[in-house]
Amino acid sequence: KAPAKPRLQIPATVSAYLNELCGRSGGRPSDPEGALQLGDFNGDGLMDYFVDQHRLRCTGSSPPARGALAEAALFTGQAGSAGRILHVNAWDSSVEREGELSWLLLVVDGDPCGFAPRRQRCRLRLDYDASRRQFRYGERVFVDKAGAVMAEPAWIPMAPDLAKGFAEGKFRLGDGPKGGCK
Repeated sequence: KAPAKPRLQIPATVSAYLNELCGRSGGRPSDPEGALQLGDFNGDGLMDYFVDQHRLRCTGSSPPARGALAEAALFTGQAGSAGRILHVNAWDSSVEREGELSWLLLVVDGDPCGFAPRRQRCRLRLDYDASRRQFRYGERVFVDKAGAVMAEPAWIPMAPDLAKGFAEGKFRLGDGPKGGCK
């Protein structure tokens, strides 16, 4: 008989977040370790914890449907605990590893994707900038709803008269039905 796998010591801050996520729908975590992606994401030699609500199983409630936007949070390891440093809504997440290095890959939409068509999804790598001691979004690729990499989104060309209106100062970004044109 194989020896039992030792249980992961989940820091209290991470456990509290898991309980909060399940508690919102009247449940409690049934497999807390299943919701975690582990790695040393900031290179300090301590275990970091990434919680993806898609992976969380709760007794007494249902997880978010695959393909739905869900909460995710990154907790960095600290002496005997972990502190939450990132909270995002993501469509999906994964971990990329190379030797001892680990990176989070997040599928998001909106502002982090840059100037892209509305609701266009992109996969961003979360990089740690040691000189600034902070995380930042790194490499970005656009993905479809199934997560497959796709070409940069096609931009809708502006009608010549609209482009001319912007150039002449007749229109401003943000003008529209509520703001009208000047």
